[in-house]
Amino acid sequence: MEIVFEKPERMNLLGYLLRSRLRSRLADESFCRRLERINRPLVIEAGGMRVFLLAREGKLYLNAEPFDQEACAGIRAELMAVLQLMLYRRWLLSFFTGKIAIWGRVWKLLPLLGLLPPRSKR
Repeated sequence: MEIVFEKPERMNLLGYLLRSRLRSRLADESFCRRLERINRPLVIEAGGMRVFLLAREGKLYLNAEPFDQEACAGIRAELMAVLQLMLYRRWLLSFFTGKIAIWGRVWKLLPLLGLLPPRSKR
């Protein structure tokens, strides 16, 4: 699967962070199959930035502007909460403290769970 910025000159920092994390996970075929299920736009908002995700024809498109379809689900969060989510997998605490809000058809966000780092062995 290829990750594409539709308009790279308009992409924000959040988009670059997501692309970097996505690229590191593309070697996992099951993760790529899950990403292909993003057939309706998803949105991630953090720190005043928004990134829209949509899979089409074997490519995952990231865009700073909305697609022609309305987003079906999304995550609204503080930027620090997103960074903790990507680096340390601390989403539950952030969710219950109100730093992360999930809206829409939340099951559509399930393919993004693969972005979380692996569980640490204790």
